[in-house]
Amino acid sequence: MLPFAKITPLSAIALGSIWLMGALPVWAASPPKWLDGPALQKRLREPIGPAGISASGLPLRQRLAELSRAKEVAILLDRRVDPDQKLSVSIGNRPLEEALVEIASNRAIGVCLLGPVVYFGPIGVTSRMRTVAELRREEVDKLRPASSSKFLARRRLAWDDFATPRELLAQVAEPSGVKIVGLEQVPHDLWAAADLPPLSLIERLSLIAGQFGLTFQVGPDGKTVTLVPVPDEVALVRSYPGGPDPEGLAGKWAELVPDSQIKVVGQRVFVKGLLEDHERLTSPERPTKPKKADPTPVDEIQIDYMPIKNQPLRLVLKFLGDKLALDVQVDEEAIRGAGISLDQLISLEVKKATVDQLFTKMLKPAGLTFRRRGRVIQIGPARP
Repeated sequence: MLPFAKITPLSAIALGSIWLMGALPVWAASPPKWLDGPALQKRLREPIGPAGISASGLPLRQRLAELSRAKEVAILLDRRVDPDQKLSVSIGNRPLEEALVEIASNRAIGVCLLGPVVYFGPIGVTSRMRTVAELRREEVDKLRPASSSKFLARRRLAWDDFATPRELLAQVAEPSGVKIVGLEQVPHDLWAAADLPPLSLIERLSLIAGQFGLTFQVGPDGKTVTLVPVPDEVALVRSYPGGPDPEGLAGKWAELVPDSQIKVVGQRVFVKGLLEDHERLTSPERPTKPKKADPTPVDEIQIDYMPIKNQPLRLVLKFLGDKLALDVQVDEEAIRGAGISLDQLISLEVKKATVDQLFTKMLKPAGLTFRRRGRVIQIGPARP
């Protein structure tokens, strides 16, 4: 089974808010012995039980904590996700993995599995976290065995209430004899207590630093790691045997992982994409490209409730395009020429709105306008 990283379509669209109020990881007193390895993979594939999951107006953190303990699966909630937002879902007797993805979809956040930890966070973070961690592992593989082993050794990750992330990063690295450079980039914050299963140093650093949009570069001697921002483009480049028909194989793979870049060099096929895409290609099951159901006509879509708080406009537009099956076309050159940034943070609350009403309320304060033709929405600067 492939670790999950993407969210599924929403029946009621909602965009989660970002709250800078501490890590607030999900756990409770005397946590169980967390599952790991094959036992964890088996639990994720198992149905959640005849009773399913029903939550009507319960805080997200509370429901995740209950589920985490009941299933012995460690869960971490990103500091930027409001733990008190209300979760309203009704999930039948489906595999636990699907249920977790459905919960993330309900709150318009992402979810991925990093090591033995289920991590809920902003979509742009969870979609890239495993790839970023894998890039760090590739760096570590280039070190001498004595140095690389420090980064791969697994240790429990735990902290008490009111821990600060700067201290956590330093403490996590200290037992391995690794020094953290660039801690000043991590703002002061107070986190709730957590107790997670044994993780590699790469995973521990990724789970903490990633909540601030940071990753790290490993020094050539393996004695230091320097905190750096996660780059805009994150991808793994790997090559595979092309077999008797490399061009034909490349064409099939391009359909299977359309977001990756694929080219043929000699008898090998090179793929540049996220870790999940590489896993999809190398899976023994060789899954076919899933068929998409016909989308609901745009004029029949109603957004029951959507709170947006301090989210980049660019991210919101991409999210809406994906979830509503819209072809959102943005005239970035004209927008830049008008002195408008798509990275500006927007906040609004929409109830019982059509797609046109949503885009009008969202774009007008930003100095933008749109034209919709069927499922195509063209966005540009509003005329003065």
